[in-house]
Amino acid sequence: MTGLLDYCRLERAAVVGFSLGGMVARHFAQSQPARATALGLLHTPHLRSPQAQAVVVARLAQAQSGPAATVEAALQRWFTDDFRAANPAEVDRVRAWVLANDAATYRHCYRIFAEEVAQVVAPAPPL
Repeated sequence: MTGLLDYCRLERAAVVGFSLGGMVARHFAQSQPARATALGLLHTPHLRSPQAQAVVVARLAQAQSGPAATVEAALQRWFTDDFRAANPAEVDRVRAWVLANDAATYRHCYRIFAEEVAQVVAPAPPL
């Protein structure tokens, strides 16, 4: 994120992230507080209960096959039955976004989402 701000010649910015993007935004705000003017986090993991962590780790195993292995269950988590029934085009659009991910990158990012939340939530202080 620092590289993006530098590229755009911005000293500071408000950052917002959803899910894994929220983990990234939180880490940026913690490690570069002078560059973050505000922080918005949407559906971003914090410290999970052991049961919630086990569910995410199980999904990590599925994600090793790529986005197609997890997308339908994700759509069920993200959207209510009523929304999916009333808005199939929107659900299809989100499905396409997920399926468009590179499989290797998806696996890598899902591993971070599943295994690195504690480091992102409470990173080791800089030396």
